[in-house]
Amino acid sequence: MKPLNVCESIMELLRTWGYTDQVPKKELEKAIMWVRQAVDERALKRWTNALETFGYIQRANKQVFRVTTQGYVTTPSLSQISEEQKSGGA
Repeated sequence: MKPLNVCESIMELLRTWGYTDQVPKKELEKAIMWVRQAVDERALKRWTNALETFGYIQRANKQVFRVTTQGYVTTPSLSQISEEQKSGGA
């Protein structure tokens, strides 16, 4: 599974759990474990960093993350970008 697809799956799971504004670190880790079947501390940190890098979450403090709309609402999908490039659009 591609990293962006994994991020989308994690965020979709969090939305179904009702986390649309903020998510506690423990619940984020549970969602990562659920999607990736990863319980390794390094994997949890790596996927948390990936979600931050791709703009899905922002750290509010040590134990809470803010769910952003950049990653899964306003950012065009890769297929949309490639279609625009093929058609010569911006």
